[in-house]
Amino acid sequence: IALLTFGARVWTRTLPKWRFKVDDWLMCIAFVLMTIMFCLQWATQTWVIASPDLTHHSLSALSHAMKLGAISLPFWGWATGLVKISIGCMLLRFQQGTPGRLLIIGMIFLNVLLIIFAGIVQMFQCVPYASVWDFTGKYRDIKKCWGSDISVGLLYATCVCNIVSDVVFSIMPLSFLGRIRRPLREKVVVGSLMALGLLASIFSLCRMIIQARGRNKKDPIACLVLSCFLICLEVQVSLIAACVPTLRSSGRRALVRMGLMKDESVTEEGLSSATV
Repeated sequence: IALLTFGARVWTRTLPKWRFKVDDWLMCIAFVLMTIMFCLQWATQTWVIASPDLTHHSLSALSHAMKLGAISLPFWGWATGLVKISIGCMLLRFQQGTPGRLLIIGMIFLNVLLIIFAGIVQMFQCVPYASVWDFTGKYRDIKKCWGSDISVGLLYATCVCNIVSDVVFSIMPLSFLGRIRRPLREKVVVGSLMALGLLASIFSLCRMIIQARGRNKKDPIACLVLSCFLICLEVQVSLIAACVPTLRSSGRRALVRMGLMKDESVTEEGLSSATV
């Protein structure tokens, strides 16, 4: 679904006339990063399908899976942050009030921090970075890592950032939808589609709970797999929520051509002619 909605957005922005804006370019970069993250996450989890019992896998296989998972996390931070920034840039084109614009700019700045901390700072959680996925003890004497409190704090900070951004961007259209001269049903549809971001915030909250409690569970591998699954769902739902509202006009024209919806412009023209 994310691939289809993103492809439809690019199609409508390039044909019949080139209409790419800053938010579209940011979304393209986010989609590339999300795809890389998804491929790395998939490669990380496939070894569990054969046998979830760790005793059936070699240390090299476990290290390789952990390596791919660690490398995928910065891509998740970059993709998630750019999706939210793209939504903010799109909302700035419609929001005219100063308080609303300042709030959107604040959310954009917050997601810039998310990109910095989740995508860059996290790469320095252990020095050397390869010690994160080292199960052989090669870096045991030279590695320097953060404490568990810092890791948990970073987890909470990124989740709170995502949840706050999703909630603000989901309710922000309510401030200007009332001023748009469109039928009520279209306003409801656009507002509902933008509210898809709330679903992404639910995934983020669930991921935070699972990762925070995963240290005390008897099956940490199951918690890790579920957490990675929620990471993928979170960024994909955010991307869908950002792309679907931009397809309103194109989707409406397609429904008119298929005869599933009346062309209101033609109807209004016919009524004005009959009145004259």
